[in-house]
Amino acid sequence: MHKKSFTFIIDMPGFFDQIFSGLFPKGKGSQPVQVQEPIVRSAEELKSLQIWSYSEEAKSLYDQVYRSYHLKKAKINNKPEVHVFASAYANGFALSYQEEMGKQQFQFFFDSLKDKVIEMGYRLASSDRKIEEKSEYINTLEKHYLKPPLQDPIGGLIDQMFGNILIEYVQVNTRPSYIKVLASVYSDRLYKDAGDFNDFMDRLFSQA
Repeated sequence: MHKKSFTFIIDMPGFFDQIFSGLFPKGKGSQPVQVQEPIVRSAEELKSLQIWSYSEEAKSLYDQVYRSYHLKKAKINNKPEVHVFASAYANGFALSYQEEMGKQQFQFFFDSLKDKVIEMGYRLASSDRKIEEKSEYINTLEKHYLKPPLQDPIGGLIDQMFGNILIEYVQVNTRPSYIKVLASVYSDRLYKDAGDFNDFMDRLFSQA
């Protein structure tokens, strides 16, 4: 599988280092702290997500992001700010956080994207959180990784659907930064051609 990587460079003062210094004290020559753990939402969080998913706020945010995505493809900037990635083997977009979105709603959007991909027939391969202590800030990366259902390749080509789907949510010093969705496809002869990414976006942002 061929992938094209995309890098976000974030530089922000680390005011939160003072708080974390008590939790993760640094000794002489100590290594930066790294924490990796599975994402586990509480029953209350899942219920709140479900309520939000059927709200007017959710519909409005999905409509705004979908509109910004298509305007960005036409090289027109719009709010909320969306970045578009396009290559032969990976396509996607990133949504920059804005204060008016609210931290809770931004997380809901992240998790609801995962749920919508599962509704397309995908399986959740992993959900995890990685916290890294950088020199001047704390970087938190949450990600959902989804794959097409397991298939028996005997007798025909494997249906890769729209490829493997990676959904990432980045926070810097606990402040939301961006959410990224990336579809990476296989070019191997064992696989059918991947579905068009525009069709994936239509289904992802469908309000049905």
